[in-house]
Amino acid sequence: MKALGAIHAGLVSMLSIVMRNPILRRETRTRLRGTRTMIVLTTFMAVMTLAFYISYRIILSEYRYNPYQLPEAGRYVFVTLVIIECILIMLIAPAFSCATISSERERGTFELLRTTLLQSNTILVGKLSASVYFILMLLFSSVPVLSTCMLLGGLAPQNIVVSVLVLLGTVFFYALVGLFCSVMFRKTAVAAGASYVAVFLINLLPLGLVVFILIVTKENIEEFLCIASCSTPITNLLETLVPDIRREFDREIGIYSHFITWPLYFIMALVMWRTMNTKLHRELGLHVGKD
Repeated sequence: MKALGAIHAGLVSMLSIVMRNPILRRETRTRLRGTRTMIVLTTFMAVMTLAFYISYRIILSEYRYNPYQLPEAGRYVFVTLVIIECILIMLIAPAFSCATISSERERGTFELLRTTLLQSNTILVGKLSASVYFILMLLFSSVPVLSTCMLLGGLAPQNIVVSVLVLLGTVFFYALVGLFCSVMFRKTAVAAGASYVAVFLINLLPLGLVVFILIVTKENIEEFLCIASCSTPITNLLETLVPDIRREFDREIGIYSHFITWPLYFIMALVMWRTMNTKLHRELGLHVGKD
C-alpha cells in the first residue's frame, strides 16, 4: 500500500508540474480560442459517426438473421471504429505538433523563448502537452460513438481498457514524432512532410521489407511477418480484439505484439527526446548540463 501511495503521489506531483507549465497554458488558450479547434472537432466527430453508421449497416446486415451472433457483430463494429480512430490519430497528432517550434521561428517569436529563461525540457514538455491535450479532447469526444457498440455486447472490459491504452500511447508517440520534426526542421511545411514520411516509414517499412524478402527468397517466414507487423499500433488493436489474430500471434511468435511494439516505441521516443532537447539547448544558447 505504501508503494501505491508513493506512485500516486509521484503521478499527482508530475501532473501538477505539467499543468503549471507556462507554455502549456499559452498554447491551450491560443488553440481553444480559434475556429480551427471547432472545425477539427466537428470534422473528426462527423468522420467517426459516418464510419459507425456504415460499419453498423454492413456488419449487422450479415448477422440480423441470427440474433445469437449479435455480440460478434458488436465486436467487429467496435474493431472497425477503433482502427479508424487509430489511423486518424496517427494523421492528426503530427499535424498539431509539427508546427509548434518551426512556427515560432517563422513568426520571429523564437527569440522571445530565450527571454523567458525557460529550460529546453520545459519548452518541449509544454509544446508536447498542448498538442496531446487537444488530441485527447478529440479522443474522448468519440466515447459516445464507441460506447454504442457496447449495447450489442461481445466486448470484454479488459479488451476495452487495453484498446484505450493503445490509443493513448499512439497519441503521445505520434505527437512526439511531429514535435521532433518541428525541432529538427526550420520550415513548417518541411516539418509536416517529414512527419508524415516518418509515420509512413514506422508503420509500413518493416512489413514492406519482410514482404520483399519473402518474394525474393520465396521462403515461409510467417513469424517475421508477425514481428514486422508489430511496428504499428493497429496490430495491437487487432490482436486485442480479434481472437483469431491473437491465436495466430501466439502460434507464430509466442508473445503478445504489445511486448514488441511499445518497447520499440519507447526506445525511439527516448532517442527523439534526447536529440531534439540537445538541439533546442544549442539554439537557445543554453548548456546541455543544466537540465
